[in-house]
Amino acid sequence: MRTNTGGALVLLDIDRFKTTNDSLGHSAGDDVLREVARRIQGEIGEGTTVARLGGDEFVALLARCGPMEAMHSAERLRRALAEPMRVAGLQLQVSTSIGISCSRRTPSSSSRC
Repeated sequence: MRTNTGGALVLLDIDRFKTTNDSLGHSAGDDVLREVARRIQGEIGEGTTVARLGGDEFVALLARCGPMEAMHSAERLRRALAEPMRVAGLQLQVSTSIGISCSRRTPSSSSRC
């Protein structure tokens, strides 16, 4: 039997990623994507589904997570991704557009993200 424990879907899109690929090359762009994925997983933690949708878009599925907790998680992600990264011998900073979609949860469910 399925229960409605609620959750949130956090969508992340790296801003102006095409410029990185065009100016530094696809190999450097791939390094940026790997570092972004590492940082997302590091902030979200184990037991959470994180995936690259394609191009420069990522998604994290936060189970048993309410709207406020999802917003806090998104802010942690934004800060982590804004930290400078070293790619192709250069120090880069990326900015990220983030969207959140929350599902309903029953009053008895608990938050944990």
